[in-house]
Amino acid sequence: MNRRIFKDEPDETTPIEAEVLNEISNYETIVQESLITGEIIEANTDLTIPIMYKVGDGVLDVYYQGCKLVLDDHYIEVGNKDSISNRIQLKDWSAEVEKLFEFVVRGEWGTNE
Repeated sequence: MNRRIFKDEPDETTPIEAEVLNEISNYETIVQESLITGEIIEANTDLTIPIMYKVGDGVLDVYYQGCKLVLDDHYIEVGNKDSISNRIQLKDWSAEVEKLFEFVVRGEWGTNE
């Protein structure tokens, strides 16, 4: 597991596109975690992720093998809207063993520890 926490907003020297900077500027903290699968994750199965997020708030980005997944197309957030969760569900596809997931969350929503 590899956790990176970025506090405060980026400054004018940060190499981020304007629309991305605008999107993240509402949050003081950005947390990134990674996970390598130890077993096959079957389609339509919950996956416990190493990071907490607020369901339905648009704060979670999920990447698989470096490709950004699309919410409601590739995965769904598990939990009631506005609840804090550490689970997602893969939609209609399986993840193989030893594949990389990366998670980026805007804001701090608790810890899995």
